[in-house]
Amino acid sequence: MFNPTEQAVLSKLPQEVQRTLEDYPTVAENYLMARSLPVLTESHEFGLFEIYYDCADLPALAIKDGVLTTNKQNSDQAPTIIEGMGDDGIVFIQVEDHVILNRVKGHFPEVKSVLVEVE
Repeated sequence: MFNPTEQAVLSKLPQEVQRTLEDYPTVAENYLMARSLPVLTESHEFGLFEIYYDCADLPALAIKDGVLTTNKQNSDQAPTIIEGMGDDGIVFIQVEDHVILNRVKGHFPEVKSVLVEVE
């Protein structure tokens, strides 16, 4: 699935991460694609920022123009994979306890309000 150059890059990740990525090939693809993209500047402002757990179809958290919304998760377990996606594509990936990609360097978007849905 991965060419020799990509395999070499993935082989430099911790063994635990490599084993986990075998079950999440799209995360490995996202990592390979985003790892060479520039780190976002401190002044970068996200119009949209989403956090996905374990490759779910819907984000667990989304911040759009400062408004935080959440989606219910089906599990009480901590996620194995956490991916952050912004206007510039994938900006953060954590596998198990290992952060393997961080293009935001801690400068996450500011939350100004929270959208709460009444059931």
